[in-house]
Amino acid sequence: MKRTLIALTLFVSAQATGMSIDTPAQALLATVGHDHFAAESDGLYTGVSDSSVKTQLNAKIDAAAVAFANAASAKASASQILAILKEHLGGIDRGALDTEDAEHIAGLFEQMLDGLGIQSSDNVLNSWLYGFDPG
Repeated sequence: MKRTLIALTLFVSAQATGMSIDTPAQALLATVGHDHFAAESDGLYTGVSDSSVKTQLNAKIDAAAVAFANAASAKASASQILAILKEHLGGIDRGALDTEDAEHIAGLFEQMLDGLGIQSSDNVLNSWLYGFDPG
């Protein structure tokens, strides 16, 4: 949580000074503090209605974004970034989520990986989402 607040503070400071978002780390930090689990206007994702669960999930996604941003800034390897992915997914109880929310979480992580130039989670996402490697 402390790292999330530091990252958010740095991002807000960068925005206030007019710095552009031009690195993967900055792009990840730009997502911190957003409501990742709000219903989408197109109706494809209905969002998380339980405010307590939504707060917890948003904090977990923000923490992952900060960890990925730190890794990107440190020029971490793909395997190091995938280890971060596995760690943060491990902190989210897949069994407590409905399929729609679990798929949304997997999509959020996939977007973060894409932003870092990582094309495959090496089945980490599939294993978390489905409980096994469906491939």
